[in-house]
Amino acid sequence: MQLTAHDDRSWQEIVAEKRKAIHQLIPGDWLLPTDVLTRAENTPKLVGDFIESLLDPETLEITALGPVDILARIREGTYTAVNVTTAFCKRAAYTHQLNNNVLEFIFEAALEQAEELDQYYEQHHETVGPLHGLPVSMKDQFHVKTVNTSMGYVGWINKETPVERILKELKSLGAIPMAKVAPHYMCADFFGETNNNILGYTKNSFNQALSTGGSSGGEGAFQALRGSGIGFGTDIVCFSGSVTMPSAFAGLYSLKPSHGRISYKDVANSVPGRPVIPSVLGIMAISLPSLRLMFKSLQSTKPWLDDPEVINFSSRLEAEPHAAALGGSDKVAFGLFENDGMAVPHPPIQRALRIVQKALDLKGYKARLPVDAVILPASPHAGAIPGRYYHYLYSNFPNVLDYTTMVIPVTIANKTIDVFDKGYKPLNDVHKENWLAYDPEKYNGAPASFQLLGRRLDEEKLIPLAAIMVEALEEYKKQDGWENM
Repeated sequence: MQLTAHDDRSWQEIVAEKRKAIHQLIPGDWLLPTDVLTRAENTPKLVGDFIESLLDPETLEITALGPVDILARIREGTYTAVNVTTAFCKRAAYTHQLNNNVLEFIFEAALEQAEELDQYYEQHHETVGPLHGLPVSMKDQFHVKTVNTSMGYVGWINKETPVERILKELKSLGAIPMAKVAPHYMCADFFGETNNNILGYTKNSFNQALSTGGSSGGEGAFQALRGSGIGFGTDIVCFSGSVTMPSAFAGLYSLKPSHGRISYKDVANSVPGRPVIPSVLGIMAISLPSLRLMFKSLQSTKPWLDDPEVINFSSRLEAEPHAAALGGSDKVAFGLFENDGMAVPHPPIQRALRIVQKALDLKGYKARLPVDAVILPASPHAGAIPGRYYHYLYSNFPNVLDYTTMVIPVTIANKTIDVFDKGYKPLNDVHKENWLAYDPEKYNGAPASFQLLGRRLDEEKLIPLAAIMVEALEEYKKQDGWENM
């Protein structure tokens, strides 16, 4: 599709052609029947049973695995890169048809790269790097050869000449880019949601009555539906947590690093060159080991040699502490930030924080000063009813301070447990507006997550601290009735 400066068509005609072009990239035998699409529109939850019931056994087997397990099977020769890439391309095609979240499919180039990787493995009996054969997706700000970068702007369709930067690093590690996913058009309406004039509104794939967050909400919904192995979003203060919010709303793990840790060179942006509170690249995945693997792999490419804005932390390449190396419960301390005094979180988030606190208490971790990391809400709600996102401060101030944050899922909203407190007394107008937006029925089934806040440039420490949290939660959930505690 070619858009010129003298195109006389209406923007609606341009969008219709772009949507048609996206649809035509899906192989015919991967197109879903009309009755399935109709059922999807009327099904609250698309993740899990719904999408998995549509997949053939091989595709389901591969895509149900986490990235660490997939890569291990490729290394041992159980899977080929082509096997894995084909499976994820098929699932990505289904994901888009169900959730309307992909702006650019890169299937042809992905399968060509997968074949090259398989040839290398056959000839050398080893992988090209730690991500050999892993399909990855990204928010549509990253330039990939042969496809457009529009960022959801109609006027940017086929405007820019692609230049690969972060893609160069990913490919050198063996990762396979296979899709670019819908963002929210920058700093416009629907803050905390994902909406653009090319694809329209992106719904939450856990609960379609809710928003998927923004501005990396397309990637959040895509990862929740397992459209690729690992995804990338971007974050900036304008959106007050553009990686954090979508990850929390999609039940994902995420890492939003400080500026200067992962290269952002030549990434498309609405405000390029912004010197204050710059954008950062964030990682979104289904597990903590996946985040650790991706961050460590990207650091191994020594991005500071190509991007002067990336800080040279070569001394940390082999020095990341394991969780056990941080010491036991008498050595590590967590702070708990239950609310900001402006908008108390909804009942599902309050319960998630109580679960985290009790899980750490069970392991003997205490809150004292100074703390190694702070536990706090990622947002005041588990998702948001469209048009009713009123308070951004929880994910806003970490960006202003350039602190490192991670998102960890805890539980899901339960309408019988997380009831509306009719006796609440609002702290202020913002709190009242936020609290009245809570509906136990509409929020039922939405992921309830929290945010782990670390110091600036402290990613290597925050990751093992998050591992402590995950281990504590896993142990705590072995108890009967833990959801009600």
